[in-house]
Amino acid sequence: MMRICYFGIYDPEYARNQVLIGGLKENGVAVIECRVDPRKYPGLSKYWNLWRAGLKIRKRETFDYIIVGFPGQSVYWIAYLLWGKRAVLDMFVSLYDTNVLDRKLYGRLNIRCFRDWFYDWYSIHLASYILLDTREHIKYISDIFSIP
Repeated sequence: MMRICYFGIYDPEYARNQVLIGGLKENGVAVIECRVDPRKYPGLSKYWNLWRAGLKIRKRETFDYIIVGFPGQSVYWIAYLLWGKRAVLDMFVSLYDTNVLDRKLYGRLNIRCFRDWFYDWYSIHLASYILLDTREHIKYISDIFSIP
């Protein structure tokens, strides 16, 4: 039986995460969740607590793959350090595209704009596999971040 660790700061009530976890389980995959609630652990403490939770589960469990649940760009580095290239990024949306271009939460010269772009860029370039939802989204991510 395939074993997956569903990892990150994702919201377990968010439909995308429910569908992915439910679909994996319905298809006979054992899903073990390793999650930190960013509302309970705000700021930098979420990273520290997720690192500790990941270390603990890595010592006692083995997995075929790790899926970094949406939104995962800001914590992908933790999964990468713990498990390397076996970590799959669920990139439902680009943080940069969503926050800067669509919602216009901040301008292109704002430090948060650079942060979101960097989160997208590094997680995309570290991941062996990226889950995206449409061919247009795949083309957009490929063009913006220069990946195949």
